[in-house]
Amino acid sequence: MIDAAEFVAEGLLDGLVEPARQARVVLLKELTYDGVSLNQLRAAVAEDRLALLPAERVLGGEPRYSAREIAEQTGVPTDVLIDALAAAGLAPVEPGERRLTEAGRAAAERLRVAIDSGVPADRIVDVNRVVGRAMAQVAAAMRSLADDGLLHAAGTEDVVAARYAAAARALLATPGPTLDHALAVQLRELLRGDAIAAAARCGCAIGGGSELAVAFADLVGFTWLRAGVALGEAQQRDGDVYGDAVDVASRLTAIARPGSVLTDDRVHDAVGRQAAWSFAGARRIKGLEGELRLFRARRRPVAP
Repeated sequence: MIDAAEFVAEGLLDGLVEPARQARVVLLKELTYDGVSLNQLRAAVAEDRLALLPAERVLGGEPRYSAREIAEQTGVPTDVLIDALAAAGLAPVEPGERRLTEAGRAAAERLRVAIDSGVPADRIVDVNRVVGRAMAQVAAAMRSLADDGLLHAAGTEDVVAARYAAAARALLATPGPTLDHALAVQLRELLRGDAIAAAARCGCAIGGGSELAVAFADLVGFTWLRAGVALGEAQQRDGDVYGDAVDVASRLTAIARPGSVLTDDRVHDAVGRQAAWSFAGARRIKGLEGELRLFRARRRPVAP
């Protein structure tokens, strides 16, 4: 183990006086005992994040691979691996920079399986980007569970480092089952909707369907309201509604102009002269055959 004299020689104690100096020595000894290299210690001190190093190791493991090495081991192209990891939230790395951990290698293995199964690499990067954004929100919410007083209380560097590492262990231990359950619930609802809509299209839907008008509304720029309305057969299950009308209304809302109501031709025909109409063109809707004729609806002016 490196002793205090070597810490002094390496400049790791520069500018410190007691008791901060002794606390730094204690922390440096603990880290070297855990296998942290002298180069890593120098970098952490230079970047003023030595107290965070134990927590970083809890959350990320030991950096030991470069992206190029993992790419060679797993068969995933280096640029695809770097893009996928960056999309998930990892700070961009150079191909030869040894900043990736065993978790990074495991992610590359999963990436390889997905690519081999026929999933386009660019779609995987897109999904990783969505996951990364979602996990940033989850991490922020979980961080709020930690006691701010505990994390920000005064203490010497070694005490603060232990405090952050303990918080990281506690927070990391809880989310797995919660996230698994939430993902399963969301996927179940999406697949249920797909199955019910597919059954309706092939004429083999289970009873319970009825013709419904479905509307979605969305705010654009905080003040402009836009809406999409579709008419069709839908199935009601467990307090929710499934079917093509739901999908069409949702997609029409996404493409409607701010301040407008966009409908399909079935709504147009059903409402007739009760509204003022303008033709909005024909458009393909994902998941449906052919094109839909779209119309913008406006309230008819009231005669004086």
